[in-house]
Amino acid sequence: MRAKVFQSGNSLAIRLPKALNLTKDCELEIRQVNQSIILTPSNTSWENLFFAVDSFCGEIKREQPPIQDREWQK
Repeated sequence: MRAKVFQSGNSLAIRLPKALNLTKDCELEIRQVNQSIILTPSNTSWENLFFAVDSFCGEIKREQPPIQDREWQK
C-alpha cells in the first residue's frame, strides 16, 4: 500500500487506506527504524502476545534429565 504525506495545519499528516480497517479513535504507536516508519495499534500488544501463546500446540516444556543423586561434603 502507498500513501502520500500532506500538510495539515503546522503538522504533516498521512491518510491511512480504508483497507487497513482502523477505527476512528484507534491509537497507533509510531517507531522509526532506520529509513522505515512503523505504525502498530497501541492497544493490541498484549492481545498479540496472548494470541501467539494460544497458537502453540502441544507442550512447550523441554525434557528434563533425571535428578542426579549427589553426595555433599561437610
